[in-house]
Amino acid sequence: QGEAPPIQKTSRGTQDLAAEENVAAVISPSTPPTTRKTNIKPKRQTIAPGLVLKDRYLLENSLGTGGTALVFSARDLHAAHKSGARIAVKIPRPDAKDLARGVARLQHEFRHAHPLTHPNIVRVFDLTSDDQSCFMTMELIEGKSLAALLREWPTIDEARKRTILRSCADALIYAHRNNIVHGDFKPANVL
Repeated sequence: QGEAPPIQKTSRGTQDLAAEENVAAVISPSTPPTTRKTNIKPKRQTIAPGLVLKDRYLLENSLGTGGTALVFSARDLHAAHKSGARIAVKIPRPDAKDLARGVARLQHEFRHAHPLTHPNIVRVFDLTSDDQSCFMTMELIEGKSLAALLREWPTIDEARKRTILRSCADALIYAHRNNIVHGDFKPANVL
């Protein structure tokens, strides 16, 4: 499966992977998204930090770019507290050849990831799609990727290694029990 959001570790206020015990994941289904036509035809627009989506989500920083989507950290301007809640926003790439396919993939991902609730799986909140835009909001996870951590792997104690791997396995077991298979499980998608 081409584009899957990062499998991430819930940081809950810290950015240090070594200080945490759980790894969270966004789960992508094993079957490809439908290729049927959708009624959504988002306008191609420049997606960059500073853009406000739906008069609510202020894009702050790019977190990653995949084959079909962009992921940004964002601030929910409607959040109860003054500074706004920080979230992640996933948007189909506006420069993709087949934007409708990117939208369909995001809708497919949302339908499968939204019901999952597990401490090792990043929480997916909402999917906003109308005739002008489509994006998914989810829990913002900050930290170091497992791919980066692997460069330090020889210096990490064995107990910590087992905790990281067990957290990944717990997330995958939960997903499999819910008939979901992660389509792009790799160290770069673990935080």
